[in-house]
Amino acid sequence: QFYTVNDGKLYHLIEKLKSKKRNATITVFISSPFDGCDEERNAFKIKIDSLKTFCMQNSVFLKVINFQWGITKHLAEEDKTVRRCMEAVEEADVFLGYYGARYGTSVLSKPEAEGWLNKGIDLCGGKFSYLDSYRDRSVTEMEWQHAFVHGDHSTRPDKPIPFFFFRSNNYDTDKATNLRRTAVSDIDSSSNDFRAKKDRWYEVENEASRLALSQLKNIVK
Repeated sequence: QFYTVNDGKLYHLIEKLKSKKRNATITVFISSPFDGCDEERNAFKIKIDSLKTFCMQNSVFLKVINFQWGITKHLAEEDKTVRRCMEAVEEADVFLGYYGARYGTSVLSKPEAEGWLNKGIDLCGGKFSYLDSYRDRSVTEMEWQHAFVHGDHSTRPDKPIPFFFFRSNNYDTDKATNLRRTAVSDIDSSSNDFRAKKDRWYEVENEASRLALSQLKNIVK
């Protein structure tokens, strides 16, 4: 399911492209929890070359921001991950957000993440200062908040055109079940450990995370 494009946002992008007769750029930001959405991110990665070719044929450069392909060690060590994500959303023309079963890392399910998340939010400030209200939320939700959900961002032309996708619950349940079944029959303990970890990618972390994800879904639908 996805959000119907706001006319103001669409016209804003069209005018941006028209104003640059040469070397116009469309920036796409991909947002999802790091674990559990690999297949969707990889599927888009496969299509990027053909999308870039199509854009170039129309004198447009396609830029894709996908932080699962790499948050630098420097950014992580300086607790700048949250700010960099927000800045990238600010830069985007199109925002592709998708969720499977997992809500993403937050203090709701991982209290030990509170330190680096709080430091990251403290370093935001300015136009991102409202994130102070979302300290218990996942970075993925913070990205969605900045792209669309928070305040009047859903109608502001300078915010990206967002599309939100939610994977079938049945798909995630089947994935987790099959991974467990394979792990039980595999005599390789290292493979079992990996599958035991991976099957959790297709399940929500806990009840608090389930509620947070449900609330987010209801807002963007």
